[in-house]
Amino acid sequence: MRVAPPEVVAMAEAAEKRSKLALKVFAIRQEHGEDGVRGFNNFVLSTPENADPEVADKALSNWLPPGAFNPTAEEEKEEEESDKKKEEEEEEGQPVPLLEIKRLYTVKGGKVTYAPTGDEMLDHVFGGGLPLHHCLMIAAPPGCGKSTLMRKMAAALAQRDFKCLYASSEETEKKIKGEFARAKLFTKYPKSKGDNMQVISSGDPEAIILAAQDHEVDILIVDSLMMLYSPVVDGDVGKSNQIVHAAQLFMNASHATEQYAEERKMTIILICHATKGGDMSGPNKAKHICDGCFFMEHVDPDTLKPAEDQNQPTGVVKMRVHGKYRCGSPMNYGYYRMTASGLVVYKPKEGKVDRKELVVVKKTLAKKVKAATSSKTKVKTKARAKKKKPPASSKLQLART
Repeated sequence: MRVAPPEVVAMAEAAEKRSKLALKVFAIRQEHGEDGVRGFNNFVLSTPENADPEVADKALSNWLPPGAFNPTAEEEKEEEESDKKKEEEEEEGQPVPLLEIKRLYTVKGGKVTYAPTGDEMLDHVFGGGLPLHHCLMIAAPPGCGKSTLMRKMAAALAQRDFKCLYASSEETEKKIKGEFARAKLFTKYPKSKGDNMQVISSGDPEAIILAAQDHEVDILIVDSLMMLYSPVVDGDVGKSNQIVHAAQLFMNASHATEQYAEERKMTIILICHATKGGDMSGPNKAKHICDGCFFMEHVDPDTLKPAEDQNQPTGVVKMRVHGKYRCGSPMNYGYYRMTASGLVVYKPKEGKVDRKELVVVKKTLAKKVKAATSSKTKVKTKARAKKKKPPASSKLQLART
């Protein structure tokens, strides 16, 4: 086997280097036009074939337009890229850190603390009261009274010196105040007029959590989860990505995990919509994220079974655990009776609803409606009578005659 002389090897290496430089010059020529062509020709004519690569680089940079080619900068860039690759390879090769194992009995916490809500049926369904520092979901068809029940619970907890924040993504602050006043919650729970009962109208989950933490809120009620939108996540309002992202944020905030401080734990209740088939709307992943899911539905007054048409109120509402509950028994349920002022605790007798009681309720509601309409008609007739009164001059003429 013949071995090439050293000078031939050197010339071959220089030619290889020149070919690489020629490719760079070709790219520069495409970018700089005729100046690049002249520089390329001058470089070829002035640089010997067996020139040292460093000398060739300098000659090339002298003939080309200013700033067109900087071999030193390109070499530094290549070195940085190679260093990054080496660091990534080293990180991939690092061993998995050893996790700390603890004795189960020595772990702090674990006990669930319950706060009485002022509603015996709600306390029963929750398993002894509202579980603090947990995230719950409550869903129901339209007209079941889920928002009304949660507003009543918030006012009752505010009366017990809990700081509550009612965040609505669907209604304005004026509308929420009107609902509180209509249910006479300010009269029944005077402390709800103060700082213990706050309200915010926003659809941004991150902004709601920051506002709740800034005011050191104990109870946060979000109405509703399906109408929230975060610019961080792709998708429109009501899409699966938005719902799951918001549910995870509220779950982290309630347990004070990840970016949230330990002293800023709070209890969060997410009000949700229901599907036509009588189930929670939204992806199942959001349901698994939270600590518990509850469902309210219209039931038949005679059989206490779910009504066929959930969009039509039947007068009786059932609240039950829906699937999972980490803070109590999943078998708990309770009944409410619908009245003009909201939901009232109802206890069926021997598994059936007392029909007489429902008839009395309907009659009282009918009387209230009749009285309200009659009072309106009286006011209208008085106004009409005032308009029809003759002027004072006509009265005097009648008196003379």
